[in-house]
Amino acid sequence: MRLAPRLLGAAVLLGCAASAAAHVGHGVPRAGRSSAAGVPLDLYERHAAGSAVRHAKVARRRRSPAATAPTSEAQEAAITDETDACTPYSIPEVSALEGTFPTVWEIADILPGDVQAQGVWSAIQKSGIIPKSVKPKGTPDGDFDSFTPTYDQSNPDCWWTYEHCDVPKHPGIPDDIVGCPEPSTYGLTFDDGPNCTQQVLYDYLRDQKQKATMFYIGSNVMDWPLQAQRGLVDGHDICVHTWSHRYMTSLNDTQVFAELYYTAKAIKDVMGITVQCWRPPFGDVDDRVRAIATGLGLATIIWTDDTDDWQMKPAGKKSQKAIDRNYAAIIAGENSQKGNIVLAHELNNGTMHEFISQYPNIKARFDHVVPVFSCMNNTKPYLEDITYPSFEEYIAGGVASGLPGPDIKAVSTTYAPVLAQATSAASQQSAGAAGATKQNSTAAGKQSDQSAADGQKKSSASPAYSAFGAAMAVAGCGAVALMATL
Repeated sequence: MRLAPRLLGAAVLLGCAASAAAHVGHGVPRAGRSSAAGVPLDLYERHAAGSAVRHAKVARRRRSPAATAPTSEAQEAAITDETDACTPYSIPEVSALEGTFPTVWEIADILPGDVQAQGVWSAIQKSGIIPKSVKPKGTPDGDFDSFTPTYDQSNPDCWWTYEHCDVPKHPGIPDDIVGCPEPSTYGLTFDDGPNCTQQVLYDYLRDQKQKATMFYIGSNVMDWPLQAQRGLVDGHDICVHTWSHRYMTSLNDTQVFAELYYTAKAIKDVMGITVQCWRPPFGDVDDRVRAIATGLGLATIIWTDDTDDWQMKPAGKKSQKAIDRNYAAIIAGENSQKGNIVLAHELNNGTMHEFISQYPNIKARFDHVVPVFSCMNNTKPYLEDITYPSFEEYIAGGVASGLPGPDIKAVSTTYAPVLAQATSAASQQSAGAAGATKQNSTAAGKQSDQSAADGQKKSSASPAYSAFGAAMAVAGCGAVALMATL
């Protein structure tokens, strides 16, 4: 059987690999149905259409006569025409990186001769964190028919796809981050970016002074580097969403490593940051995959609620009213005791406009709408000197400091995940203790205020989630051992 419910629309699978490889850093339009402006509606339709469509010829589209190709993040962000936004452009700095990455949209593996990647992988192996008893499952397309009949029903691998297990059963692996601890808090996240038509969403978020957590696909970062840069420049959270968007538990160890490593490296080279978080496509993760992510310093973020917006027509098969009902159910589930993390998609104009139409309803029901970094009080989410606001700072209007400006440039650099992991461990442990103390104090005060204010919602935090670093502290302890092996 196929256990994951999000099989058709949300998968970014191989498609036009040969053509895409020739256009790394240029933006690559995809085959499939198009909008009125002639722009592909959905980057992922070839998965639903079958393998015959995956190698469809990629049609290059012409930019409008008055437009010139963008060469900077600021120029790309200023484009409002949909056709122009999705017309290929050339960024020499990104094109020069092509040989250091796997072919876009193909399942990644460690490149021959990549000494740095091989060294990091060797260190993770020597650390002993990867459980040897956990084996690959099913196929990259999510077919587990041949695996599940003999799988132990006690779920010893903590396989999320099997029964939504998010507390690892093997040592040294942090728990998944699933929901925001703050009461009546909507954790806003978007998968599958950057998208060439993201302006409609990013402009709206900018105008609303709203930040979100963006889970970027490595191949998309290479295809649309200026759009990727905007995510950081605008102050959103940036995390990994793998290289080719496959079912991660189906891949072998080096493929799992490469899917994460090369995506994080693409983000580092194109955007200049060393990220420490990721989300598995379809939520498909087990302790083997978590362990490899932990070795790279990546905390696993799942979700409490899924909008299923990827299923909306014309890319999917469901009506907008059906997705409206999904949002309505999530909004009705607002909880005065804890928050959530909601999965939506930067997938196409339909999914982005659907969120925009629902945002006023979300704001009306929830006390706070926040990105994951803030709801977890993770103020130092990257190795670089960038500071994000804590939960209290964010809801008071605080924004990140130390972000690059619109003149951000891509550059080949050293991606040092093990160093990032070891460096972040001590600071995150310290931040976690400080955050817990502050949140406990805040909680006590607010509980007292609530007694005096009839009907007011409480706003306290769970000490276990007072800092995003609570998860990475576990990983960080292993990082010291990894460093010793390099």
